[in-house]
Amino acid sequence: MSEEKYAHDRDQEKIDKIRRDRQLNAIQAEEREGIAHILDSTESIAEEALALGFDKKTVRILHLVPLIQVAWADGAVDAEEKTAILAAASKNGVDESSEAYEFLSLLITHQPTKTFFDRTHAVIANLLENKEAKRDEILKDIEGVAQASGGLFGMGKISTSERELITELKSILKL
Repeated sequence: MSEEKYAHDRDQEKIDKIRRDRQLNAIQAEEREGIAHILDSTESIAEEALALGFDKKTVRILHLVPLIQVAWADGAVDAEEKTAILAAASKNGVDESSEAYEFLSLLITHQPTKTFFDRTHAVIANLLENKEAKRDEILKDIEGVAQASGGLFGMGKISTSERELITELKSILKL
């Protein structure tokens, strides 16, 4: 009797795992389709955004990642840089009560890895093909973050590390 119960329990565990896997796959497919729709992109680009931690609610801040990287270029995000990033987010409709804002805040307070930045830039570069106005807007916002602090009273000085990163981002993102 106990062998029979054991076999039954193992079968039930397998069935439960299959059910969970199917549910997870359905959720991921829905997220992927939602991201692709929001970004007006392919599902492969959406898949990469999903793998990076973005979902339908947070993908609206994807294009802000280069700004965040520039802010982190000197090893810390100061108050002026944070303000510049949040202003860019607000300009793009990111509300303070949204999950996108929470994710953005996380990226500002906890430095992402170089791999995260590199993979995100690859996604952004694909999205910016044939979108000159959006490229110009991102470049303007990147430079705004770089100029937000430093120099006399925070005016007009971009650090060497920020300048080098901006040059690199211009090349990667074709800005």
